[in-house]
Amino acid sequence: MSNRQRVRLRPPQTILAIGLSLIAWQPAQAEENLAALLPTPAATSDPLTEHVRRLTESPTKSASLPAEHPLTTLIHYARQQHQQIGQQVKDYQCLLVKRERIHGKLQAYESIETKIRHPHQQDDGTAVPFSVYLRYQKPSEFRGREVLYVDGQNKNRLVATKGGGGPFSGLTLSLLPTSRRAMANSLHPITEIGVQNLAQRLIHEGLSGIRTKVPADAWEVKFLKGSKINGQTCTCVQIRLPELAEMGRLHTLRVFVNDTLQLPVRFAAYRWPRAAGGRPELIQEYTYLNLKVNVGLTDVDFHRDNPRYGFY
Repeated sequence: MSNRQRVRLRPPQTILAIGLSLIAWQPAQAEENLAALLPTPAATSDPLTEHVRRLTESPTKSASLPAEHPLTTLIHYARQQHQQIGQQVKDYQCLLVKRERIHGKLQAYESIETKIRHPHQQDDGTAVPFSVYLRYQKPSEFRGREVLYVDGQNKNRLVATKGGGGPFSGLTLSLLPTSRRAMANSLHPITEIGVQNLAQRLIHEGLSGIRTKVPADAWEVKFLKGSKINGQTCTCVQIRLPELAEMGRLHTLRVFVNDTLQLPVRFAAYRWPRAAGGRPELIQEYTYLNLKVNVGLTDVDFHRDNPRYGFY
């Protein structure tokens, strides 16, 4: 138990409506540096897909798929990735870089120190739940914000501090992950964070594409070898609709899989431009940098009374 006394405050609604982003940063002046840090596809650097809908399919669901459809190969590949992550990765630390378009406006880059533990069973049979700890580095209005979520604990609510400095920086709230306050600055709840969810998202997009009325030959699926993320070689899995069709104005979707770690480390989505002749519009991008896998994270790393954390 921390030697600090916990105080549960209920301040005015204007203070509470702080919103939680779930992934990453870079300052405006550093955008050119970030561009060099992030994706450099081997073939082309065209943009990617539209707003990704919430994931509903089971990643291992074995419904029959049309063998001739180009998205079928993609789905099989993503399912293999998802299964491999579940079997081989218990936990990891990284720096998460994120940018999203919220209410039509592309937000600034954000960066977040991240710890994630996948659900698994320990050698003694103890069940370990899905667990997330986030600490924001940038932008300044979020700096120092901490977010903690452990599946099945705290009535399945996340715990978060306000961050950003000032007298209310350490204010601690307990929120439902899908509540308006928790998602005020994010397209996805904290339950959808992580590299395994990137594989699941790719599965979802493939299945959604097959279900639409878009003909199979309209889809373009490529596996681009030799792409680079942060200097590390990756395979870029790219889905494109060269012509405007269904799928919510989908243009291109890319997922970068680190060749050494065999983990997806970047997801980016673009939609067709609103004006003819314009450039495709970025909807969301998430990049997992400096991944350290199976570092031995424990319950202490996901406990609000950890003396290194600032929860009250």
